[in-house]
Amino acid sequence: MERVESKLRSPRPSALVPLGVLALALGALSLQGGSSSLRAEVGLSGDLDRDGLLDIHEATLGTSPWIADTDGDGVTDGVEVASRTSPWNPADFPAPGMGHEEVGLFAWGDSGSTVLTLVIATCDGDLEARQVGLELLRPAAGSVLPATRLLATAAPHTEEVESGCFVSTVDVRIPELFVRNFGGLAAGATIGPGNGAPLAARSTLDLSVRQTATGKVVMFRRKAHLIPPASLTVPQQPGSGQSIHQPIPATGGGGGSDLPPSWLAGKVCFQRLETVGVSGNGLTIIKEVVDAYCDGNWNSWCDADCPGTVGQTIEVLDPGALIGG
Repeated sequence: MERVESKLRSPRPSALVPLGVLALALGALSLQGGSSSLRAEVGLSGDLDRDGLLDIHEATLGTSPWIADTDGDGVTDGVEVASRTSPWNPADFPAPGMGHEEVGLFAWGDSGSTVLTLVIATCDGDLEARQVGLELLRPAAGSVLPATRLLATAAPHTEEVESGCFVSTVDVRIPELFVRNFGGLAAGATIGPGNGAPLAARSTLDLSVRQTATGKVVMFRRKAHLIPPASLTVPQQPGSGQSIHQPIPATGGGGGSDLPPSWLAGKVCFQRLETVGVSGNGLTIIKEVVDAYCDGNWNSWCDADCPGTVGQTIEVLDPGALIGG
């Protein structure tokens, strides 16, 4: 990743959007006509279990669209995704105090777009007081992309998952060709009270582009503990240095038809990473791949050369480098 000339730490108030504006814009949409028929509640824009995650999000994440708390730990799936804990593992749930002001990020593909989904949880009922920020880092050019318009024009979905606790999802669509041509994209989302006060929570994700014999493929890196444990045949080890590197869109748009025949269906590239340093400007963390193999029973594909990534280094966006960090 090339060095970024303009620091992400530089305050840019225009990149902050009041959560109340996002949440209230379409906050009542899922309640309109909700009792008319089951068909009216199910679909690409439905939220059958009212956990704040749309059914299409749940299909992407692997959570249940019919059960608001997939792992039965007493915390709804939407709050867990926002809090960056596992909605499939009852032993991994938000710590006391979490869930009151949280933001999570994940990525998926849909009809030629790479979709960044922000999942926002506020559990004190005060939606209007929050500010949400979105940063996009263009690694190939070493520049920060303005994201104000992307957030301000997004159409959110909001559910009150329990008394005074709201979960909002916001889909930000980016043309897949845009990501491919840029050579990847790093995104960071933040939430806080605004007015220069410290952030309450932040979340990052990294998209890379892999050149294959059939063209460029957008890859999404996610932490291993954030996928269903049953998807991996090798038990996950404690720690945050394990990640899954998978192509997106992994389903839809022809599925894996645009991937090389050597890529293994039903598996993901599992990598164990170790931090070896930070970039000179402190915006990214440098990690080395110390173990890698194709594994799992996941609705995805694994590059047959996954083991060959051992020894490679990658740079991921440092959450502390986001606005207000």
